[in-house]
Amino acid sequence: MKQLIIILLSFLILVGCKERGVNLQLPYEGDKLVLFGQVNTTDTVRIEVQKTYPPTDKSTYIEGIANATVGLFDEHGFLETLKYHSKGIYMSGSGRKWLSGSRYRIEVEAPGLPPASTALEMMPTAPVVINYEFGRSIDSKFNPGTPSKELIISIQDHLNEENYYMVIVKRSIGKDTFGTSIFDLDRPMDDFEDPCQFRYRSNIVLSDLCAENGKIILRKGVELNDQFGKEVDWTALDKVTVSTRQISKSYYEFCKTYYTESELITAFMPPFPRYTNITGGYGIFTGYNEITKEFILKK
Repeated sequence: MKQLIIILLSFLILVGCKERGVNLQLPYEGDKLVLFGQVNTTDTVRIEVQKTYPPTDKSTYIEGIANATVGLFDEHGFLETLKYHSKGIYMSGSGRKWLSGSRYRIEVEAPGLPPASTALEMMPTAPVVINYEFGRSIDSKFNPGTPSKELIISIQDHLNEENYYMVIVKRSIGKDTFGTSIFDLDRPMDDFEDPCQFRYRSNIVLSDLCAENGKIILRKGVELNDQFGKEVDWTALDKVTVSTRQISKSYYEFCKTYYTESELITAFMPPFPRYTNITGGYGIFTGYNEITKEFILKK
């Protein structure tokens, strides 16, 4: 009896482990337009027009939609038809620039694809930075022993308004530019979500939720690691550039739903939708206005 049970179990294991092909039909609602524009309010009007592709089967990928009709509107009505430039980029033929404080939307039509349009988007004004401080030497929280400096940014927030900001820190040595490791000096480094700020592709994104008396103060540590993956010209100018942006609410929401690297590689991470303000398609249309400050480390 014991031998019979062993034989039956062995048979079930062999049968159960046999590979079988599974035909799974992935949902796809058909090709749609993808509109992308994270625009600086000081730039010439432009937007990128692409399309979606099926998740399976063979597809011929193209460098953007070249035969679309792209209309630019403000809150009062039609302004102009944008002209095709290259690789899906459409630009103002008149050299029109975005205007801070104005609202714009874009409507796109292309043969064989459903029409798509953006929401009416406000172009932000420039942030008001009261003061920068950069210079006090500190130790790194990430990598003890790594030379670092304290960075303090004081932002004057607009009272009675809902405002959003982004801070980008880069280091440049001659013609080469690098990202920097930034750590917080006011809050503990733990796994609890910070209600006032979060990271988007290593940049700091924040709302005015934690502003006090109309002022936002950021205290960060900036690592100045000299171990780069390529040769640099150490005789060239060495500097840190801090870009402070005022961003639209749509830009903030888009950053908030960005998939991080760890989320992409986690097999059983529940998916969640990316924020979009496009009707009839996908993508994002947002604006920002920025000011920059340079700190020279070595001339």
